[in-house]
This record gives sequence, structure tokens and C-alpha cells, in this order.
Amino acid sequence: MPGPYVVPVHGDETLPDACDVVVIGGGIVGCSTALELAERGLKVVLCEKGGI
Repeated sequence: MPGPYVVPVHGDETLPDACDVVVIGGGIVGCSTALELAERGLKVVLCEKGGI
């Protein structure tokens, strides 16, 4: 039985001019942190070398 289908996320090629927080690492902790901060109204940049 195959696993679930994962939809790849394609990020932006350029960085924004300004942000409030930069999160390094797009694993479960990094993504959760970035989501929580974004939901609180902060501008967040999430950096990951591979796929998120």
C-alpha cells in the first residue's frame, strides 16, 4: 500500500526586503514555529535547503 500523496511546496526565489523573524529549518519544529508567529501577525521568512 503506497503512502499519502505529498504536495510539494515551491518557495519564492527572492527574499523580502524586511521581516520580523527568520526561521532556519523547515522541519516540524521550524514550520510550527513559523506558522505560530505568522498567526500572531509577524512577518516570517522560513529558510530550508531542501523541500518543506
